[in-house]
Amino acid sequence: MTTDLKQSEKSKATKVLKGTVSRCSSRQTIKVQTLVLQAHPIYRKVLKLTMTFTVHDAENRAKVGDIVTIRPCKPHSKTKSWELVEICE
Repeated sequence: MTTDLKQSEKSKATKVLKGTVSRCSSRQTIKVQTLVLQAHPIYRKVLKLTMTFTVHDAENRAKVGDIVTIRPCKPHSKTKSWELVEICE
C-alpha cells in the first residue's frame, strides 16, 4: 500500500511543462502560456489550444518572451499553484 502512494507521488512530481512567459504581472508572479495540440474526438482535426498558468517566480528572474519550465506546487494564492523550475532560453 505504501508503494502505491509513492508511485502516485512520483507521477505528480514529474508533471513539468514548458511555456513562454507572456507577462510579468506583479512582484514574484508571471503568466506562462503553453501550447497544447488536441485532436477533435469525432472529426480528428488537430486543434491548437493555449493554456495560461499563473506561476510563482521567487527571485524575479524571468522576463517576457523567455522559455521556461514550470511544475505544480502547493498553492501560493487563489490562482497561483505553479512554480518556476528553470529558464531554458
